[in-house]
Amino acid sequence: MPRTRRLLPVPGALHIMCRGNNKQIVFRSSEDKLKYYSLLFDLKAENCVGILHYCLMDNHLHLIVWVHEGSRLARFMLQVNLGYFFISKENIVMMVIFGRIDIVAILSKRIRI
Repeated sequence: MPRTRRLLPVPGALHIMCRGNNKQIVFRSSEDKLKYYSLLFDLKAENCVGILHYCLMDNHLHLIVWVHEGSRLARFMLQVNLGYFFISKENIVMMVIFGRIDIVAILSKRIRI
C-alpha cells in the first residue's frame, strides 16, 4: 500500500530530521559534511527550496527550510540524500541516509503585547 502524501503548510518553514541507516554514523569527517553541504546548496535553487538553518552532526542532521507553492521538497531531499554516499573500507558504496524523513511544520503566531 502506498504511503499517504504529506500535507505541508505552504508557504511555511519546516524542520527536517534525517538519521543514519540503523543509527550508523553519517558523517565520518569534515570532508563528508562539506560534501553534504555542497549538495544542499547546489540543489536548493533547482528545487525552489530555501535553507534557513542546518545542523550536521555525526549520526543525524537537522534542516530548517522554507517552502512555497513552487517548491519540490521531496525531490530536493531525494536528490541530496541519494547524492550523498561514502565508500567503505571494502570499497562498497553505501547509502547512509535511509527511510522516510521526519518533517515537522513550524507554526508561529504573532502575539501583540
